[in-house]
Amino acid sequence: MTNRLLCVGALMTAAGSAQANTLLWDYGPSQGSPSFCWSNTNGGQEFHEDTVFGSTVQINEYHYFSCFSGLKNNTFQIEAKIDNAGTPSNTPKFAFQDVPDSETDLGNGIYEYVFTFPNQQQNANEVLYWGCSGIGFEAALMGVYSPGNGMTWQFNNEQVGFQTSIGDTMFQLYGAVPAPGSAAVLGLGGLVASRRRRA
Repeated sequence: MTNRLLCVGALMTAAGSAQANTLLWDYGPSQGSPSFCWSNTNGGQEFHEDTVFGSTVQINEYHYFSCFSGLKNNTFQIEAKIDNAGTPSNTPKFAFQDVPDSETDLGNGIYEYVFTFPNQQQNANEVLYWGCSGIGFEAALMGVYSPGNGMTWQFNNEQVGFQTSIGDTMFQLYGAVPAPGSAAVLGLGGLVASRRRRA
């Protein structure tokens, strides 16, 4: 299998209320240097990045980065695939189809698309593989070197393929952590995001 290069890139909790929305996972453009822009279409070639948190979190916002502008009126598929012994399964824990709330030109050929959705809970130490792709159109995913291990998981025809060294998927997750009153119930000691790195 080969990667198709497009162009060079310039939760509801168990108890208690939640704090205001905050950046939970940051593989955004400020976390490294842009790699390339990759063909990214749901059901074709698409990519998913492994995430794990040290505490239970509620995720309700996904920020997608592309080298293409003008995608705001298109429908995307947002998914978090379940882990299968260290590799992503073909089964999502969460899956949404949505149109971006906004599009922002960040400069240097990078465009940010923001999606919001109801709270989705990712449990402490639960590995999920998040991804976002275009439904019936080219969504042109940006990569970034390298807040993580410089690799991401490639899917082909909705089947997991292999881990490829094209840089990490450029994306961000926003949401909330339980308020202090519910920390004891959920066993929280503060939010810690663990990012896997190559051995």
